[in-house]
Amino acid sequence: MNNHFKRRILTGRLFLAYFAFASVSVLYPNRQARAQGNVLEQAQNAYYDAKFDDCITLLAPLVVTGNLSDVQLDTALQFLGAAHQQKGDVSKARETFQDLVTFDNNAQIDERFFPADAVTVFQEAKRDYLASLDKVGFFKISGQGPDAHILIDGKRRKNTEDPFKVAVGKHRLEFRKAGQTPFVREAELKRQGETVAIQVRDEDWQGAAMALGTLIMVLDPLDAAVEIDGRPVSLAEGKTELVPGKHTYRVSRDGYADKTGSFEVKTGKTATVSAKLKPVSGTRAEVTGEKKSSSKKFLYIGAAAVGVAAIVAVAAAGGGGEGGGNGGPTGPLGFPPPPPSKPAVGGGR
Repeated sequence: MNNHFKRRILTGRLFLAYFAFASVSVLYPNRQARAQGNVLEQAQNAYYDAKFDDCITLLAPLVVTGNLSDVQLDTALQFLGAAHQQKGDVSKARETFQDLVTFDNNAQIDERFFPADAVTVFQEAKRDYLASLDKVGFFKISGQGPDAHILIDGKRRKNTEDPFKVAVGKHRLEFRKAGQTPFVREAELKRQGETVAIQVRDEDWQGAAMALGTLIMVLDPLDAAVEIDGRPVSLAEGKTELVPGKHTYRVSRDGYADKTGSFEVKTGKTATVSAKLKPVSGTRAEVTGEKKSSSKKFLYIGAAAVGVAAIVAVAAAGGGGEGGGNGGPTGPLGFPPPPPSKPAVGGGR
């Protein structure tokens, strides 16, 4: 590794240490948010250290919690998709990048920060997703506030008051905000090119508690995908709010047998569903089940490892390297560029 690249790594690590300190006091004012910020930071470190398995282990459950800020979720999906691509899992990379484009139709990833093969897969996933919306209209949501989370048909959407694309048909909109009870709206786009305006009012938050019930899903593995009544659902701290009545569920994950069932939600009450999936015989999930404990250990020691890495980098650099200034571009949140790109694995056409 030449001195120029060492300086870029050092600059990124020092910025990361500063960002971690600032995150605790400013960006993540509560314990849960601080923990998520720390995990995101560890995952980015793992990616830049070419520990792609660790990066995926940290990010896969994080992106389905429903609690990340818009900026955090955008960043997490970029790194998760790139990590899958670096491992050669093009299918998972496409799926993750499509989630990113669903979240924000205008999403981009920068080839200065990610390998060219990952950028190619992202561009293909974005093109295919937008092409699938052959009949689209627009939702224009206002009044929800800058800290609200918006889900449409179980998928997070970027919180914006600008119109965004939605397929023609009926949709379920869920609004979440810290300290408020989530509420659900139904909206329909009847024809192509139509714009439907949706106004969120203060009383929507106030009356939500009386109109809905709560479902708690206890999942094993934690990053299993959940469908309620045939629609994907994003859980916040393992919970979601539902219209009272009977519902069906499906829980699935690669390498495991699906689990299905039904439950009933009552107004103002909480229903709990436990779903422990069984590995399919001979799959990687069964063979590598012991990794659960090691990934949990990584969560605990990751923050300490970041500090140690920064100190070691300072000592190794020893102030050496003449000039110092031009470190080149840095990645999202100030991180240094990733390791050299691996050869594309089925990424292009």
